[in-house]
This record gives sequence, structure tokens and C-alpha cells, in this order.
Amino acid sequence: MYIARRLTFALAAIVALAAATPAFAQNSPAPAPRFSVKPLFSVTPSTPAPVKQAEKQQGLGIFVQGGFVYQTIYTGNTDFESKPKGFIAGIGFGGNKSGTFGVGVDLNYVWTSNSDIFEDSQKVQYLNIPVYGRFNIGGHNTKNAFTFYIPVGWFFDINLSNKVGDFDLTDEFNGFQTGPLAGLGFEVYRIGIEGRAQWAITNMLKDGNFFGTTDPKQFSFIVLLKVRLN
Repeated sequence: MYIARRLTFALAAIVALAAATPAFAQNSPAPAPRFSVKPLFSVTPSTPAPVKQAEKQQGLGIFVQGGFVYQTIYTGNTDFESKPKGFIAGIGFGGNKSGTFGVGVDLNYVWTSNSDIFEDSQKVQYLNIPVYGRFNIGGHNTKNAFTFYIPVGWFFDINLSNKVGDFDLTDEFNGFQTGPLAGLGFEVYRIGIEGRAQWAITNMLKDGNFFGTTDPKQFSFIVLLKVRLN
């Protein structure tokens, strides 16, 4: 009887232990792993790059240009009328748009026609080579910015042809003209428009007595459309 009581007590203890084991397993923390897993990559906060200020665009300016030419006489006998009109086309260098001041030079081809002196039209062709300083107002950071400019300098005209029909007047007119120039223009998005005035200080005629005139000098007004290539 005593043995049976002890066996009953032992069985009750085993059953109670078995019932408590799952609950203990659920409430116990999981054992720490024996190894650690390193992350494949780490994310670190990035600092923003400093804002870079726009750099001035430097370099030699190159233009293609063309326009209209009007000429008249500003000294000499008033009976001598000469008002040629024509066209101009060429290429220009310099100007330094990204600076306050620059130096430029053009090489232009000019052809004009004049019906004021002869029955037939007088047709003249010559090279126009102006050398000038250019004062830029505004728009110095980029070549696309709006800029006013003032060219001031000197020009050289070299006669190539001077004819009335088949009659050659090259020996009657001075083949070289030179004098001061001044103008005003603006440029935006590499497109410019310029008005330029030129006053020749040399005699237009080789012989001052030709057509009864005395010491005529020529004034030229030029309107240019300019396109910057760089």
C-alpha cells in the first residue's frame, strides 16, 4: 500500500513536469547564435556637394556677319552727289563679351551701286577692315546674356573694283580709304545687331578737280547682323 502511494505521487510529478515544459519553452528567450551576420552594405548620410558658381566663358569670339551699307559725301563741293548703297558680308574676331573691354577686328567684303553721277550705275567692290576696341555693358558671365556694347576704332578700305558698265574708274578714285569709326550694338543668345559709322579722312578722288569737286570725303553707315559661332 505504501509502495502504490509513492508510485502515484511519482506519476503525478512526471505529468506536471511534462505539462510545464512547453510553457517554459515558449517563455524562455532564444539562445544567442554562435556567429554574427555582417550587413552587405552600410548606409552613411551624404553631405550635399557645394554649389559651384558659373564660370566666365572665355576665349576668342568668332562671328559671321552681314548687312546693309549706305554712303554719302560729308565734305567737298555740294554739286558732287554720291550716295552709294549696297551690302556687306564677312567675319569678325574678338570682342571679349565676357569682359568689360575687348579688342576686335573684322574682314568684310562690300559691294555698292550708285546711279547719282553717271547714266549707268557705278559698281564698287572693296575690302573693309575695321580694328576696334569694344566696351561691353552687362552680361559678362555667359555668352548668351544680354549685352550692350560700343565699338570705337579705325577702319581701312581697300578698293578691288570700280566700274561704270565696262568703263574702269579705278584710276580716278582713291584705292585706299581710312578713318575713325564708332558704333552701338547689342548681343543676346549669340545674336547681335550693330550700327556702325565710318568717316574717311582720305580724299575719295585721286584728282580733286575731277567733276569739279574739291576734296570730297566719304561717310559710311553700316548695319550688321552678327552671329557668334563660339
